[in-house]
Amino acid sequence: MLLLADRGFDSNYFLEAVAATGSQFLTPCRSYRRPPVLAVLSDGSYLTQIAGLRLRVIEAEVKANGADGSTTADRYRLVAALTA
Repeated sequence: MLLLADRGFDSNYFLEAVAATGSQFLTPCRSYRRPPVLAVLSDGSYLTQIAGLRLRVIEAEVKANGADGSTTADRYRLVAALTA
């Protein structure tokens, strides 16, 4: 099973509870959470450890162009139990 969670579901308690069910998960991290880089992977993501869990961190910038020519962008940091 794969759980896709929305913002605000990155607490250590929640991640541990989901992992204990055997499910995989993907959820955004809060911007102030900066997990340590244990190993950088070939696709630019990296492995980390949070609450005793080995996780993959994916950082991305999403840009959108409006019809009026305006541009907006934001950065996201996702944590995933999918490490391979």
